[in-house]
Amino acid sequence: MPNSSNQEEENRLKMLDRDGKMFKVLGEDITSVNPYNGCGYNCYDGGCWAKNFAENHPEWAGYGDGFEPSFVEKRIDSSNTRGKIRNNDYIWLGIMGDFAFQSTEVMERIINEVVRPYEENMFLLATKNPDSFNRLIDDLPENVMVSTTIETNRGYDYGEEYNVSELLRAKALRVSWRTGL
Repeated sequence: MPNSSNQEEENRLKMLDRDGKMFKVLGEDITSVNPYNGCGYNCYDGGCWAKNFAENHPEWAGYGDGFEPSFVEKRIDSSNTRGKIRNNDYIWLGIMGDFAFQSTEVMERIINEVVRPYEENMFLLATKNPDSFNRLIDDLPENVMVSTTIETNRGYDYGEEYNVSELLRAKALRVSWRTGL
C-alpha cells in the first residue's frame, strides 16, 4: 500500500506542473506571491482550475473559506514575501485570485508594500475586468505589467450594439495603451 503522504506530495506536484500556458510568459519561470485569494467570476461554469484547487485542497492553497475573494494580511508581510522573491525575477501577483475583487485600499497596499520594494523585479497583474486597473493606473510603478484575460474567443451577440468579446478586447487594448504596453 503506497504511503499516503507520498501520494499527497505526488498529487501536489502534479497540481503545480508548470507546463501550462500561464507559466511560459517570456520563457521564464515565474514565482507567485498571493496576498489575495479568490474570485467572484464563475469561469468555465465552475470548472476554474484555481477554484477547484482551493476547494479540493485547502491545506495546500491556504484557503479556509473556499474561493471567496479575500485579502490575506500575513502574505503581504515583507518577511513572508522576501524568501520567495529573487532578484530580476518575474512575479505573478495573485495567481489564485482576481485583482478586481480587492478594494482600492488593498490594491494600494499591495503595490506599496509588495511591488515597490522590489524595483528590480517585474510583477504581472491579471484580471478579467480591465476597468479595475483604472482605480490606480496613474500610480502603477514601471515594474508592473497589467493584463486581462478573456475566457473565450466566441462573441456572444446580445444585439447589434453589444458584443461581449469585442467589448472586452477594446477594454484590454485601452488598458495596454494607457500603460504603454
